Amino acid sequence: MEKNKRNRARNFTSDEIRALIRAVTKYSVILEDKTTDSNNWEKKNETWKQIANEFNATNSVFIRNEEVLRNKYDNLKKDLKKKVAYNKAQTFRSGGGASDYKTFNEDEKELLKIISLSINGLPTEPGSNESLVMLQKSYTTNEEERRVKKYEAEIQNLYQAAEQQKLEHLKRMEILEIEMQSKKRQLLLQYLTHYKNNC
Repeated sequence: MEKNKRNRARNFTSDEIRALIRAVTKYSVILEDKTTDSNNWEKKNETWKQIANEFNATNSVFIRNEEVLRNKYDNLKKDLKKKVAYNKAQTFRSGGGASDYKTFNEDEKELLKIISLSINGLPTEPGSNESLVMLQKSYTTNEEERRVKKYEAEIQNLYQAAEQQKLEHLKRMEILEIEMQSKKRQLLLQYLTHYKNNC
């Protein structure tokens, strides 16, 4: 019994990869937006349809639909991130000195510009150890600032909660004072009424 085989699209040529990266670069702000609401997903889907139209209008090799182009783009990013992670590990292993780095072709360098934020912009090639130190310092500073702001916000929330409790306590005391004065007047009236009736 023969199994149904899934039709496999032809491999992308280097020209097609270059054309895809060019198209993606044009819409990178939308495609790399990390927002996960339905409006953003719909916008991304429409953008991929637009990319497919533009890609196929200039591509004479093979017609590619948006799903195929999207999968290819995701795979290119995965492969590139693996290479970046490898080079990053080599940087830490060698202390920034000479090591076994993987180089990037021009297409990968263009793709790096698009996804640099999602991979933290850490060094990808030899000679970038200085930028690594600067980025690490910047990251550490930002983390410290975030922690300080978070601490200050927590203190402010506690202060506001204490002030709120103080106000609520004062209001309760005022209400009790009013109730006590009212009770005193009622008791005084009852006493005077009783006194008059007995005189």
